[in-house]
Amino acid sequence: MRRWKNTVAGVLLIGAGMGFLFRKRKVKEL
Repeated sequence: MRRWKNTVAGVLLIGAGMGFLFRKRKVKEL
């Protein structure tokens, strides 16, 4: 259970980081 929670937290962190980078890149293009 703990390992599963850690995996979900890691995926969420990676997703948030990728979304942040994508938004930054989009702002640069506009």
